[in-house]
Amino acid sequence: MANLLRALDALAPGVACGIGGGLNTKALPHRDDDRHLLLEAPERDEPLFADLRSAGFAWTKSNLVHPTQRTSPMEKPKLPFGKLDWIAVRGVTAENTQVVPALDEQGRALSDHEMVTVDLRF
Repeated sequence: MANLLRALDALAPGVACGIGGGLNTKALPHRDDDRHLLLEAPERDEPLFADLRSAGFAWTKSNLVHPTQRTSPMEKPKLPFGKLDWIAVRGVTAENTQVVPALDEQGRALSDHEMVTVDLRF
């Protein structure tokens, strides 16, 4: 994350933007009673969030606490599922945040990650 943020600052310092994708934040809490910590202070367990915060990014409005893992067509991973996929934003307003099930028309899993979406208002 630090390398990505350095490259971003070299290309577009301070420009409004979003960073999103599978960050594989497996160190974060997986239990339902700890899920509130995912948005409040994820840097306690996952240092990349301290890097994001230092670069002016936020994630509380562009994410939900819901897990983004699911059992894939290859039967992995197993429960409990974690939140691995994130959208971090800087200089924009995040609205309509969603976790979309990665299922085909027949309800079969397409991936072991759900899709995360957010509307960004510049």
